[in-house]
Amino acid sequence: MLHLARMGRGRQHSNVPKQLKLLLESPSIMKSGVNIRGDVTKLKEVGVNVPVDSVEDTALLSKRLGIVKSGELQALAGVFLQVHADK
Repeated sequence: MLHLARMGRGRQHSNVPKQLKLLLESPSIMKSGVNIRGDVTKLKEVGVNVPVDSVEDTALLSKRLGIVKSGELQALAGVFLQVHADK
């Protein structure tokens, strides 16, 4: 896991590496994660603009498909990886 939102916080220019910024901003590369919209909001604060159409929230998707009742990371890790994930 990376704390990208901390890169550039309180600074005039972002310290997010150029190649990483290009990857995150590419509309052709799907980014997914639990509550990823919150991550996108934090990234915008440091100057990284992730296209909304290239983001998929795994929590919402798993609930919509009826895979788990709770879309939390612990529930998803249990279903897909058969492991208990401490938060």
